[in-house]
Amino acid sequence: MRKFLIAAVVLAMTGTAWAQPTCNDMHVVGVEAVDPTGTAQGVFDKLIGDTICAQFDLIEIGVGGAVVDILVVISDSEGTPVEICCLDDIALPGVYVPFVFGPVVPPADIAFTCCYTLQPDDPVGNYTITVTVFDAAGSCATACVPGSWNQAEVEVTGVVPVELSSFDAAVERNSVTIKWTTASENENLGFYILRATDLDGDYDRISDMIGAEGTPSVGAEYAFTDEVTPGVYYYRLEDVASDGSTTLHEPARVVVSGSNSWGAIKSEFDE
Repeated sequence: MRKFLIAAVVLAMTGTAWAQPTCNDMHVVGVEAVDPTGTAQGVFDKLIGDTICAQFDLIEIGVGGAVVDILVVISDSEGTPVEICCLDDIALPGVYVPFVFGPVVPPADIAFTCCYTLQPDDPVGNYTITVTVFDAAGSCATACVPGSWNQAEVEVTGVVPVELSSFDAAVERNSVTIKWTTASENENLGFYILRATDLDGDYDRISDMIGAEGTPSVGAEYAFTDEVTPGVYYYRLEDVASDGSTTLHEPARVVVSGSNSWGAIKSEFDE
């Protein structure tokens, strides 16, 4: 059986609903979502920047040199296309033509890659991969070959990098000790402590990054001490995910009296 190498042209088109052609006889089969290594995945995480790639087979798309265009559309859970890939003027040599996720060896195999890297602000839910084969004269726009489309769904989640159990601050003389406990940590690099003198004021980082010690199944305990003059202070915890995104947690308020005795503490924590 003859095989051949083809290249993909990626079209940039987002924000517009895409209309599914009317076809009935399924000739595109085995549509599934894989990662960039070609491994099938059931769930992709947007917060760590997972990449969704399309993989599929073509069966009985024509006998003896039919020429087609192939359109792959990856749509988010709201139906908006986030990636559109078009493969133009492909001559099919027989009744069974497998599409193999590239790169492929030997180079005579068909290689086609259509992928989308998830962004932190993408919606969660079921994403759809739709593969359609067109008459080549339509150039991925018109004249759908009857019966040549199929699709698959994949779940996209947004795992919270840090699940916080507690965040408190205690005062002893002019020292404020901030303590926090995590229930779980996913793809977490570490934490910063931020301080302000007003609840809605500007919070400044007052610590170097405090390295993560927790795991997705087991949390950890942390502490940081800040030396201050008498006054009212607000502290916030900032966690940093492996993709560089950050999350600010609710503040704790303390009153430092400056006396030699233990100071009173007023703390607030809202999960």
